[in-house]
Amino acid sequence: MNTTIPLTQFPIFSSQDLDESRETVADIFCPHQIKLNSHNSSFSTQINEATFGNSALVYISYGAAVTINTDTLDDCFLVQVPWAGSAEVLIKDNKMIIEPGIASVVAPEQSMKMRWSNDCSFFTLRLDRKKVEYTLANLLGHELQVPLIFDPLFDLSTPEGKSWLNAINFARHQLEQPLPPQVIFPLLQQLENTLCLMLLQLPHHNYQK
Repeated sequence: MNTTIPLTQFPIFSSQDLDESRETVADIFCPHQIKLNSHNSSFSTQINEATFGNSALVYISYGAAVTINTDTLDDCFLVQVPWAGSAEVLIKDNKMIIEPGIASVVAPEQSMKMRWSNDCSFFTLRLDRKKVEYTLANLLGHELQVPLIFDPLFDLSTPEGKSWLNAINFARHQLEQPLPPQVIFPLLQQLENTLCLMLLQLPHHNYQK
């Protein structure tokens, strides 16, 4: 379990109101339904978000066990890693348990059902759909013929997973640096490009041979 919370320099929302939290999270990711798994739970949402280009790193916790049913993402890809605790995730017919060291990868046209443990918090990369698809089309040399879909489970203990974690940690540390605008803007653009490319090279997807 991680003992420090990421992106503490970028708090954007905190609330004990379930409806207000749902609306804010919907603006960051997609429309969804959320309910407490126990009415005796204490509920307290904390969201930290660091944006770069049209993408972002997002930390979110609810302080309670919750069930979440999402609509399709539409405009982004997500790589979700529990920062603490665990979650049962259902993507199409794939049910999995994810925890620190195990990520789920979700494409724009997929919906999810998730059950978070009461100590669960997520550290998520949200990558812009157009950016990812444009990068893939350039790699292929032609437009995409079918939607890009990933294997939903990404084991971060593999060499590919460790490389991914290194990249995410590097991005987080760079975002946390107080760099001047003339340095940070081109750096953030390059970070987005690099993470899109790594997403297409490391987790398995339907365009890989």
